[in-house]
Amino acid sequence: TGTQKNRVQTIDDTIKDLDSQTAALERRVEVSRQGLVSKFAALEGSLSSLQSQGNFLSQQLTGLSR
Repeated sequence: TGTQKNRVQTIDDTIKDLDSQTAALERRVEVSRQGLVSKFAALEGSLSSLQSQGNFLSQQLTGLSR
């Protein structure tokens, strides 16, 4: 009947809308993930540099105490 077809159409429209929302959220999550990966890589580089500087300073301090 017409009422049943309307209900099916409404449900189909809702599913399509939810699929669109899901796809949009997945794109946003991926963009955020890529940004976080880039920041993490930059932080790893900074940490490595700071560790090297710390090692150098420790060696210099050890040399001063001799």
